[in-house]
Amino acid sequence: MTDLELFARLIQCEAGGEGDNGMKAVASVVMNRVRTSVGEYGRYNTIPAVIYQDGQFNCVRTTLSAVSYTHLRAHE
Repeated sequence: MTDLELFARLIQCEAGGEGDNGMKAVASVVMNRVRTSVGEYGRYNTIPAVIYQDGQFNCVRTTLSAVSYTHLRAHE
């Protein structure tokens, strides 16, 4: 699975029922965290690192947990 596919799955899982604005909000959160180089998110500079950060997205604990954490390790 590519980073883009993982990103799309997260958006659908977290905000699929919220419409375009909800999905854009989730996408913005992820990309803002990827792009920051300071603060608590400064060390999460890839999409998988942001998505798999502990406690950030409910879908990771439920639906996306089936997508192995190995995906993150393979991209570090």
